[in-house]
Amino acid sequence: MGAEGLSLEAACDRAADSGIPSCPSCGRALQERFCPHCGEKKFDPDHLTLRHFFEQVVEVFTHADNRFFRSFKLLITRPGFLTNEYMNGRRKPYLQPVQLFLVANLLFFFVQTFSVLQPLTTALWLHTHNMPYQERAQKIVDEEISRQHLTLEEYSARFNAKEETESKAWVIVMVPCLAVVLALVYVRKHRVLVKHLVFSFHFHAFALLVLAAMGVLLSPIAFALSSPLRQSEAQVYLPWVDRALTMVLGAVLIYYLYRSIRAVYSSGKAASFLLAWVFALAMFEILLLYRRFLFYVTVHALS
Repeated sequence: MGAEGLSLEAACDRAADSGIPSCPSCGRALQERFCPHCGEKKFDPDHLTLRHFFEQVVEVFTHADNRFFRSFKLLITRPGFLTNEYMNGRRKPYLQPVQLFLVANLLFFFVQTFSVLQPLTTALWLHTHNMPYQERAQKIVDEEISRQHLTLEEYSARFNAKEETESKAWVIVMVPCLAVVLALVYVRKHRVLVKHLVFSFHFHAFALLVLAAMGVLLSPIAFALSSPLRQSEAQVYLPWVDRALTMVLGAVLIYYLYRSIRAVYSSGKAASFLLAWVFALAMFEILLLYRRFLFYVTVHALS
């Protein structure tokens, strides 16, 4: 019987009887530097030193940094490239799409803690005064305030704090929404659904980076404009600032979508430009749905 047909216990016994070192993880005979069965590194007692420990730490972070910086550099400078690499099977040199999105998400929400710009969270006042569903939202808020015997100020403070927490977990719901739109548009030409999902993960990762950058660059300006008026939650919201930021963000994302579509879907210039606008408008609607969804999730969490 070959080594493959042995149980783990039998493999350990055979290795021990032969005098050959055994793998510390799977117990099989280990004659090389790495175990051919599980990949565990051969144990060396000389490695149980602080020097070797810190050498491993440096190696791990250096290796991670290479993939990290390479992935984000290509994400920003070569739209669509990482999606094509993934679909062509070249994945090891880069962070995986979900990893890239999660890192961008963490970076974005880290910046949010120091920023007055909150593009993915919506204060309760905006839900009830500046959204298409504002009347329904106001009715629900009135019912919750009455049921919980709270003032509007108390409920608003609880709602805003809870929504900030919920948004970190639920922002990912926008990714499959865009993937569905892509699948509908390319239903005849590109039927590999994973391709649309990977495209969406990479696009949203880039969008989160742009939002993070805007938060860093524009927060001092927004704070200076709003601080003289900071007497109530309603007065902090400046519609013209919101519209200006939306236009800048829209222009950046449309251009990025245009280049990504050309690279990934091999569309012509005119078709790519048109589709970039279509997908940007779709993202605007998805964002509205996300805000409405987040409102109901937050209300439910506070119930």
